[in-house]
Amino acid sequence: MRNTHLKQQLRAHAQALRLRISAHDRALATLNIAARLAQLPAYTTAKAVLGYCGSTQRGEIDTHPILKNLLESGKLLALPRVEGGLADGKMVLLQIADLTRLAPNQWGILEPPAIADVIGLSALNLIIIPGAAFDRKGNRLGAGGGFYDRLLATENRPTTVALAFDCQLMDAVPMQQHDVAIDFIITESQTIDCRK
Repeated sequence: MRNTHLKQQLRAHAQALRLRISAHDRALATLNIAARLAQLPAYTTAKAVLGYCGSTQRGEIDTHPILKNLLESGKLLALPRVEGGLADGKMVLLQIADLTRLAPNQWGILEPPAIADVIGLSALNLIIIPGAAFDRKGNRLGAGGGFYDRLLATENRPTTVALAFDCQLMDAVPMQQHDVAIDFIITESQTIDCRK
């Protein structure tokens, strides 16, 4: 119970820090993050990538230019779609070829249409993951639904990379048994290999 309360406080703190970033600084940081991602070997060699649509209203990174670049470079792009609610929902991975066909879900996050082709986790080479807060060991605090932790609870998962602003890096992020650490974190100022 104490760990859950600590996570809620840290999530709220990280979101407040994100929302304090000015529009100018956010745009500049997003450009730097996208440039760093494009240089990551796991990104350049990937043929199939799971991305996500960042919610700029919640202070997240605008991933639209990254998703557009993925499509223009000829990579297969999948995006998550949540079926069901927060407590009982599951994340389905759907191939997308046209970003104009995305529509907001019940939380306002853009998702592909239900008619898109389903992609299995084994078909992916790279997963780009959102999150509220991270530490240098790859510990990640998500939005609280546990969708990515359930998705990644497999031994043969693809390489994972989180995109974050510098202010989302914390000294330590509390982890529970079901939480899954990520491989790389990219911020506007650094690329962190969490596997070291």
